[in-house]
Amino acid sequence: MVGKYAFQEALNSAGEKLVVVDFSAMWCGPCKTIKPFFHSFSDKYSNMAFLEADVDDCWDVASELEVKMHANLPVF
Repeated sequence: MVGKYAFQEALNSAGEKLVVVDFSAMWCGPCKTIKPFFHSFSDKYSNMAFLEADVDDCWDVASELEVKMHANLPVF
């Protein structure tokens, strides 16, 4: 997902589902550690939507949501 518009579209397409977003970066060690768990949650909890956002690509969204550290998992 890249940019504010794509992020909003992804949230809208989730409908009534609870949305969990993994804000991470390719170079972030803790982010790499969390990724397999995040993917397993998306398989286990099909009633929720799981999105991944690379902060280097989605810096505008991360900034607007005040994401201060990587491996951040806000819920909407």
